[in-house]
Parts: sequence; C-alpha cells; structure tokens
Amino acid sequence: CLKPAAKDPQLSPAARRAAPETHERYGQKLCMSARRVRGFHSRAQHDAWVRRIVHTRMRKPVAASRTSKSCAPFISSTDSMVDHLIFESVEPSRNDGTPCAAWLQATWPAVDAELSKTVADLTFPNGYSTFRLGKFYEALDALTADVAYRHVDGHAKGLALVTASHYNSIKLRRTIPNRDVTIRCYVTSTGSSSLEVRTDALQEDECGHEWLINVCHTAMVALDRTTMRPVKNCVPPLVIPMTGESAEEREAAQERLELAQLHKEQQAARRARAMMLRA
Repeated sequence: CLKPAAKDPQLSPAARRAAPETHERYGQKLCMSARRVRGFHSRAQHDAWVRRIVHTRMRKPVAASRTSKSCAPFISSTDSMVDHLIFESVEPSRNDGTPCAAWLQATWPAVDAELSKTVADLTFPNGYSTFRLGKFYEALDALTADVAYRHVDGHAKGLALVTASHYNSIKLRRTIPNRDVTIRCYVTSTGSSSLEVRTDALQEDECGHEWLINVCHTAMVALDRTTMRPVKNCVPPLVIPMTGESAEEREAAQERLELAQLHKEQQAARRARAMMLRA
C-alpha cells in the first residue's frame, strides 16, 4: 500500500533510522484506512449506511409553510444575510413531539442576481468541493439549536440546549453554485436529557428533483441554566405518527431511530478504544 520507509518523503532520514518499527505500523494503519471507514467495520458496511441515510431523509412536511425569521432566532442572530433567507416551518401550535413539529429549514437563494452573493458565502465556483464546510457547520450549529429548542420548548422551561458533538457527517454530491442551497433540520432521536438532530443540505436540479448534498448529525444536551448540569427527563420523547403522514415517511422515521442507535453504538465503541489507548 505504501512505498518502503526509506523512500517516504514525509520522514527525515534520521527519523526513519530512529523509528523504523513506528513507520511500519503507520503504513499498516494507512493500508487499513484504505479499506475501512472510521466507525465502520468495512467499506461495504459504510456504503450500506450511506444508502440508508439517503433513503431516510425527511421530505418537506405537508403542513410546512413559509414563515418569518423569528422562528429561528439563533441563525437569525449569526447569519449576515438573514434578511434574504427563506424560512419554512410547521406551525408552533402543533408541538406534538413528532419530527414534523420541530422541523425547520432555511434556504439561501441564488435565483436573483442581486442575491447570488448569499450562496457565494456557501459555495466555491470550482470542482467537487464547491460546498464550504465551514459555512455549512456554522449554519447547522445555529439551526440545530433552533430545532432543539422547538422540540424541548427550552425557552419556556428555562433550559440551555448546548451542542455536545457533530458526527457521521458526509458529503454526497457536488454542489451547483448557481442554485439555491437549502439546509433542513429535524429531530431523529431523543433520550432523557439529550436528542439527535439531523441536518441535510439540499439542492434541486433542472427538473425540480431534490438532491441530498451534505448530511451531519448533532447531539444536543439540555442543561439547567443555573448549575449547567444535564436535566433528566426534560426532553419529550420523539413520537412516530401513525396517521397524518405517508407510510413511506413513517418507515423513514422509524429507520432514522435505528440509525441513531447505530450512531450511539459507534460513539461508545470509539470512546472505549480511546480509553484503551490512554491506558
């Protein structure tokens, strides 16, 4: 998989003589990474996960409608182009614990030449890596907070929702610079004091078909504002609706729960390996 240590330009001759065994183990590690993706036992398992991620993305709810920036106070306070963003959500009165209740999305428009700079903040004009991940994470960090507060009703309960981690993030397709970019957030799983929020970056093609560009999962934790410690039993359980939604969406919501459990197991295994390395 690698050239011999003596020809590796990344190591000086002194370093190669001092630690030939270390370099050999390093080469073995790189060989394994070529066949395996972090958190997965094999490339095939990772590919299967990607297919499930694409299949289970949440469609726009029937009850969703355009709303003002007041529905997303966090991203409204952080994004300089907030007055041009298009926000959509479900009526706040429908806070029934379903994925649709806290669903929220923001669109950076590019159809107007005067507003094209809003998408320029999100994209580069060349190649596969047109989507600026730094801007993506900045936007999703704020939007996931808005979704978490909507699901938990954190403001009314006096809770502080904080980001614990971002994980299982992947870029799936090339971003088209001259098309609108939509970032959609929704709850996929809940615990006693935490919840998982999934963020999708989407674009439409010439035929109006919606394509998934980026995906990221975020763990949010509810804290007491005074003690800054997790508050048990404060997060409403996620409800999978038996009526009102299509059978396909109900199956997707159930599969998202299964994926969330898989993510928890992967993180637990990662922490266990980290503890072994420290020992």
